[in-house]
Amino acid sequence: MELVYRTANNRMSFKISGETPKAIFKELAGIQDLFEAETACGCCDGDDIRFQVRTAGEKGEFSYFELVCNNPECRARFSFGQSLDQKSLFPKRTDPDKEKGDRDYYLPNRGWARYVKPAAHAAPVPPRF
Repeated sequence: MELVYRTANNRMSFKISGETPKAIFKELAGIQDLFEAETACGCCDGDDIRFQVRTAGEKGEFSYFELVCNNPECRARFSFGQSLDQKSLFPKRTDPDKEKGDRDYYLPNRGWARYVKPAAHAAPVPPRF
């Protein structure tokens, strides 16, 4: 069985193959979760967003997958996490340091965040004893 699926914003189309309707459903759910996770920036609500992959490490062994807002006054980012086997991605909408019942378990702005440059002359934090 085959299915051609076009995303809600008509920017992409996918050809999905599977032996059963359940297999196609599973593939379609993965595509929607990843490629339709966000259609607009969660900080400025602009729809000019793009996919970006950044690499880090001496040999480029770390890859960061994200959506980036192209609005020059915003430039917010939305991050995707990677599965343990590093074969699939998922939208990061929760704070990994919080428990599920915590009030701020879900990240603000649907997971979008702007980089805020630290103040150049911020008072040093006194050491704790």
